[in-house]
Amino acid sequence: MIIVDVGACVGLFTDFCLNKYDNIEKIYLFEPLKINYDFLCEKYDGNEKIEIYNYAISDFTGRAPLFVKYEKETDKETGPYYVGNAGSSLKLKTNNIGQSSQDSAVREAIYHEAEDGPLIGIITDPVTGRAEWDKPEEVLKKMAVQENDIEYGPYGTLKIRGRTAFLINETTSVIRLANFLKWKEIKKADIVKIDTEGSEYDIIGDILTNNMIHKIDEIWFEDHENRISETAKFKDKRKAVLKEIREKEIVEKFVVQKDHLEYVPLQEVKFFKDIGE
Repeated sequence: MIIVDVGACVGLFTDFCLNKYDNIEKIYLFEPLKINYDFLCEKYDGNEKIEIYNYAISDFTGRAPLFVKYEKETDKETGPYYVGNAGSSLKLKTNNIGQSSQDSAVREAIYHEAEDGPLIGIITDPVTGRAEWDKPEEVLKKMAVQENDIEYGPYGTLKIRGRTAFLINETTSVIRLANFLKWKEIKKADIVKIDTEGSEYDIIGDILTNNMIHKIDEIWFEDHENRISETAKFKDKRKAVLKEIREKEIVEKFVVQKDHLEYVPLQEVKFFKDIGE
C-alpha cells in the first residue's frame, strides 16, 4: 500500500494510517514548514516505510514564499516557528495565517529576511502570493514610502507606517505531484491526502490535467473555501475542478474532511451537490 501525505504537519494523518493499515509499503510525507519537517524527520527516524520531503505541492514547480500563521497574542513570546503550526500556506489571503496578514494598508507588501539582508516583495498575484522582490530602499521608492515609515519587528514582521505587513520568513521549494509520481516511478498510490491550507484544488486540477488520476485510487482532501478571502478566483477554480470530477465520473475516488481525521464521500457533501450537472 502506497500513501502520500501532502501537508503532513506533525504526522497525525500518517500515524492514523500506520495504526489503521497493516499492509503499508511506503508513506511519502510533504511538509514545507522547516520546523515541522525537522520534527517529522526525528519522529520517524529509522522507519523505513517513511520518506519525508521539505517541499510544498502545487500546480507549478519552483520556489515560492511560505506564508506562516502568526497570531499576535498567542505567538508574541515564541514567534510562529513552533512545532505543530498548521497554518503555513502558499496562499496569501487565507484567514488561517493570522489577523496581522489581513491589514489592508499593507497587503501589497511582504517581507523576507534573506541571508544578505532584508527583501521586500510587491505582490503581483494576490492569490498565490507571488511577488517582485527587491531591496527595501528600492521597494520603498516604488511604494512612495519613506525609510522612517518602516520598522523591522521580531520573527520577520515588518511594519509600514505602524501597520504590520505580511510575515514570511521562509521560502519553499514547490513541486507538482504528477512529477513526483513519475520521478519515484509510483505505478499506483492507494491514498493521496491533501491538506495544504488553500492549494487543494490547484493540486487536484493539476492531477486531472496531467491525466494522473488513474495512478491514484483515492484522494482525501480538505476543502478550505471558508478560509480563502480572495474568494472569486478560488471559487472559479474550485467549481471548475469539481465539475471536471463530475464529468469524468470519478467522484468515487474522492473523500473530503468533515472533522479532524473524519472523512466523508465527496458525492455526499452539499457543496459538491450544489455544483449541479
